[in-house]
Amino acid sequence: MPYVTFVPQAPMGESADPGIFVQGTHVPAPLVERSGVWIKTAGSAILLQQNYRLSTCDAPLWLVVDDGGLMFEHREMKVPLKKGECVVIPPHTEGCMISQAKDSRLLWLTVEGALTEDFMRQMNALNRVPAKQGMLPSMVVLIRQIVQVLVRHTGTGEASYQLGQLLWGLIAAHSGQSVATSATLSHEIARVVDALREMLTVARELRCPVEISHLKGCLL
Repeated sequence: MPYVTFVPQAPMGESADPGIFVQGTHVPAPLVERSGVWIKTAGSAILLQQNYRLSTCDAPLWLVVDDGGLMFEHREMKVPLKKGECVVIPPHTEGCMISQAKDSRLLWLTVEGALTEDFMRQMNALNRVPAKQGMLPSMVVLIRQIVQVLVRHTGTGEASYQLGQLLWGLIAAHSGQSVATSATLSHEIARVVDALREMLTVARELRCPVEISHLKGCLL
């Protein structure tokens, strides 16, 4: 299943309006795909019920509380999550539930690629069961940007390089480095990557050297 879904568990006879959901899928550009890891899906939700069954997918899932709070449950595990906290859920995990979630706002993203396990290990998130993980404020801002960009360009690779920069920004932020959290700046960085790719492609086809005198933006 490519999408993450939230199924409300309302008592019989009561309204089961699930809330407001947006979600996008990413078709990576060839160069991003060759990097070995990319963002697969991302989305956000405003939950209007207390209890939900969470249907995950075939990729690792970061589930972040952007506002409010809830209880994440998996089998005998119960993990309280408040604003700015996150749970990482391995692929194909069944039996996930969310309770005490009314009026909470969530963000999520999944990643895919041959180097996904290496990426998860770099993020200290390679687990066989769901686990709570710390989140720096800058990481939440980056995930919020990822959702905005991917929903706007869902089903395409038009924002592939921008999404790639935001993903590597997550690694940098997780390592404690300062990162660009401006959406405008991340877009400019993606345009720099596009320009470099075009110059290198032309130079390769013409078999001539290319000199890069300066870069317009920098991630750090």
